Amino acid sequence: MSKVKFFGLTAIAITLIFPYPIFAGDRIFDANAIITDNDMFSVEWNSSDIQLFLATKPGTLANYRVADIDGIVKNAADIIFNAAKTYTVNPKFLIAMLQKEQGLITDASPTQKKYDWAMGYGVCDGCDLTDPTKAIFKGFANQIDRCAGLMRWYVENQTLSWLKKVGGAYTIDGQDIVISNQATANLYNYTPHVTGNFNLWDIWGDFYGDTISLPSAPIYPDGSLLKVKDDPTIWLIQKNKRRAFTNWPAFVSRYDTKMIVQIDKTELLKFEQGKDIKLAQYSLLQLPTGGRYLVDGLTIRRFESNDVFKSLGFNPEEITKVDEIDIMGYVLGEPITIKDSFPLGGLLQDKTIGAVFYLKNGVKYPIWGKDIMLFNYPTLKIVKVSPKELDKYKTGDPVLPKDGALVKVFDNDAIYVVANGIRRLVPTNVFTKLGYDNKNVMVVSKQIMNFLALGADLTL
Repeated sequence: MSKVKFFGLTAIAITLIFPYPIFAGDRIFDANAIITDNDMFSVEWNSSDIQLFLATKPGTLANYRVADIDGIVKNAADIIFNAAKTYTVNPKFLIAMLQKEQGLITDASPTQKKYDWAMGYGVCDGCDLTDPTKAIFKGFANQIDRCAGLMRWYVENQTLSWLKKVGGAYTIDGQDIVISNQATANLYNYTPHVTGNFNLWDIWGDFYGDTISLPSAPIYPDGSLLKVKDDPTIWLIQKNKRRAFTNWPAFVSRYDTKMIVQIDKTELLKFEQGKDIKLAQYSLLQLPTGGRYLVDGLTIRRFESNDVFKSLGFNPEEITKVDEIDIMGYVLGEPITIKDSFPLGGLLQDKTIGAVFYLKNGVKYPIWGKDIMLFNYPTLKIVKVSPKELDKYKTGDPVLPKDGALVKVFDNDAIYVVANGIRRLVPTNVFTKLGYDNKNVMVVSKQIMNFLALGADLTL
């Protein structure tokens, strides 16, 4: 690994002070722990994963090609991955930095200057970027390599007195900061401002959602299925945005029509429109860039190899060839490996006692109620197996109703809606106002209800 000799300074024109926790939707900003060490240093994605992510965004990087630091012309995804692998830095972090510094992930018409100074490396207030001493930092691949290398350099040189360190107390932008992990120390060393690092945190949450979830109170919570009278489009509320199902298989492979709530158009238009949902659950996909993928809920999972695809019994004739635009709005999930005996998930029933389990990734999850099974897995068929077969798998926590479910216990009239994995009380007047139907309320055991954390009441 080459040594990095220059320390990045980013151009921050406005300084904000955050004396209290800052909330962004259902996320909270902690200036002492901006992202985790795992967020910064785990190499989670390969080049194909990066390309897939870039293709879901409106920026140009999915099609951008330029010489890498070795002089060979490559696409942006390969350049990002090569730097990530060389310095053991998470490519997801490098992507977020590209957005923070120059907005390259979402900018549909960036200037050449944005490419040339993609990471803000070597850029500072008042710097003359035409200065020959700055030219060594110029160039898309050079910027990515130097930023990734600097993240590793900070780790390897923690003893230097002038570097911010884990456990150190600092006053930054007028705020007292006690740095709690190496990733946060790196961020303040690279960008010595709270504002710039808040922007990185905000981008991270927007791109990946890996942040602390707090109860929120939208008028229709996440998981709601909405439809306007005389309009055939069905909408799913997700992250407080409305996403349209563009075809019937995309909807019916995931949900039951009885859960659709009829609303006024004015209520629907209060939600910002998100990406369409075009692909049916469990679709097998092939992209022009290569690689085979499985649609799993609202995520897409890549088969680790063609051999894994074949060994798990999938038929190449069932693959649908799609363009990158078709998978916009889907989140990239965990890769499918040879260990995934039931990559689609499966319903297994003990033929001796009748207990039903949802099996996925080598773990069986007990299902305590037929209604939960039908609501969560409307298209899966039950396979009866012996107790000996079930004993092969580890036992996980019981399956909980997914987002959008209306639930109550048998001896209590209180009705809750499940959203973001928590239950929120729906007062009677709110239940009626939002158009919910008692016939769609699922009766669950007290044990299941207790597994669902209690969030804020649903309000108007």
